Parts: sequence; structure tokens; C-alpha cells
Amino acid sequence: MKGQNSKGGDKLNGCLEIMDMVFHAFHGLHPEERLIGGKFSVSCWLHYPVSPDADLKTIEQTIDYQDVFNIVATIVNNPVDLIEELTKAIYDKLLTNFPSLSYLKVRVVKHDPPIKGLTLTAFELSGKL
Repeated sequence: MKGQNSKGGDKLNGCLEIMDMVFHAFHGLHPEERLIGGKFSVSCWLHYPVSPDADLKTIEQTIDYQDVFNIVATIVNNPVDLIEELTKAIYDKLLTNFPSLSYLKVRVVKHDPPIKGLTLTAFELSGKL
């Protein structure tokens, strides 16, 4: 994101990357997935404007990754059939809670899906806002 601030400097774009938040959850189409659950991991890339004058010494000038984790955990703990639906729910909630985002990417990985020969599947949503 390029432009001029009041002092003539370039605007900055920060990116908070929260990688591999791991959960045991109960998503899937098959009854055994809802019964015994499985391993899921979620990664998020949150881009937001940062003032060139910001000292970034307080949490108010950034995005608190504990808040991001809490949002993701709340959504992951509500079972759905498809990882696409799960990813979209996380994406939408992060957009709602962090309206200053300029770009967002959310990736959900399902480890050991119940298909012989697959070790993981993933779905990702991203968009410039």
C-alpha cells in the first residue's frame, strides 16, 4: 500500500502472521469424524496500515494475536461439515473484528482426512480489502 503521509513519507503496511494454530476438532461429513474428531491447523495473515510515525510499543497500535487466536478457537470449536465453511467463518469474523485490515488470508488444514492415501487437505481464502 503506497501513498504519502502528512510528512511526505511512504505509508506502511504491517502483516501479522499467525501460523499453525493447532486444534482437536470435530469437523467432517462422516459420523466418525464428528465422534472422535481430528487435528486441524489454522494460519492467518492479517495486513493492516501502520503509520510511519508509529513506535509500535503498545498493543493498541497493532493487532493483538491473542484476540485473533481466541476468535479462531471459538469458531473451530463449533463443528461444521466442510473445511471450506470453517475457513469462510473464520475469514468473515476476522474481517468483522478488525475493520482496518487491508488484506486477509486464512488457511485451514485438516490432518489425516478419512481418505486412504491422503495425509492432509487444506482450503485457503484471501482477499485485498
